[in-house]
Amino acid sequence: MSEYIRDGQGKLVGQVIENGNVTYIRDGAGHLKGQHLKSVDKTFDEKGRYAGKGDQLLRMLDEK
Repeated sequence: MSEYIRDGQGKLVGQVIENGNVTYIRDGAGHLKGQHLKSVDKTFDEKGRYAGKGDQLLRMLDEK
Protein backbone atom coordinates (compact mmCIF):
# COMPACT_ATOMS: atom_id res chain seq x y z
CA MET A 1 0.00 0.00 0.00
CA SER A 2 1.20 3.51 -0.77
CA GLU A 3 -0.12 6.87 0.41
CA TYR A 4 0.94 10.26 -0.96
CA ILE A 5 1.30 13.27 1.34
CA ARG A 6 0.66 16.70 -0.18
CA ASP A 7 0.82 20.23 1.17
CA GLY A 8 -1.99 22.78 1.05
CA GLN A 9 -1.24 23.63 -2.59
CA GLY A 10 -1.17 20.02 -3.73
CA LYS A 11 2.63 19.73 -3.95
CA LEU A 12 3.95 16.25 -3.17
CA VAL A 13 5.93 16.36 0.09
CA GLY A 14 6.16 12.65 0.90
CA GLN A 15 5.05 9.10 0.41
CA VAL A 16 4.30 6.37 2.97
CA ILE A 17 4.86 2.82 1.72
CA GLU A 18 3.77 -0.26 3.67
CA ASN A 19 5.57 -3.50 2.92
CA GLY A 20 4.68 -6.30 5.31
CA ASN A 21 6.22 -5.60 8.74
CA VAL A 22 7.95 -2.38 7.62
CA THR A 23 6.54 1.04 6.74
CA TYR A 24 8.83 3.45 4.88
CA ILE A 25 8.56 7.17 4.33
CA ARG A 26 10.13 9.04 1.41
CA ASP A 27 10.30 12.78 0.82
CA GLY A 28 8.82 14.51 -2.23
CA ALA A 29 11.99 13.78 -4.24
CA GLY A 30 11.79 10.07 -3.44
CA HIS A 31 14.64 9.95 -0.90
CA LEU A 32 14.20 7.51 1.99
CA LYS A 33 13.70 9.42 5.24
CA GLY A 34 12.89 6.63 7.70
CA GLN A 35 11.26 3.31 8.48
CA HIS A 36 8.99 1.92 11.18
CA LEU A 37 9.33 -1.73 12.18
CA LYS A 38 5.91 -2.86 13.36
CA SER A 39 7.12 -6.02 15.14
CA VAL A 40 9.20 -4.00 17.63
CA ASP A 41 7.20 -0.73 17.27
CA LYS A 42 10.34 1.37 16.69
CA THR A 43 11.22 4.01 14.12
CA PHE A 44 14.64 4.45 12.51
CA ASP A 45 16.00 7.27 10.34
CA GLU A 46 17.42 6.94 6.82
CA LYS A 47 20.79 5.86 8.24
CA GLY A 48 19.31 3.18 10.49
CA ARG A 49 19.67 5.19 13.70
CA TYR A 50 16.97 4.73 16.35
CA ALA A 51 14.55 7.67 16.23
CA GLY A 52 11.90 6.69 18.79
CA LYS A 53 9.26 4.28 19.99
CA GLY A 54 6.11 3.98 17.94
CA ASP A 55 5.47 5.28 14.44
CA GLN A 56 7.46 8.54 14.15
CA LEU A 57 7.56 8.60 10.34
CA LEU A 58 5.73 11.86 9.70
CA ARG A 59 8.25 13.60 11.95
CA MET A 60 10.99 12.45 9.58
CA LEU A 61 9.68 14.67 6.76
CA ASP A 62 10.53 17.81 8.75
CA GLU A 63 14.13 16.82 9.44
CA LYS A 64 16.85 18.02 7.07
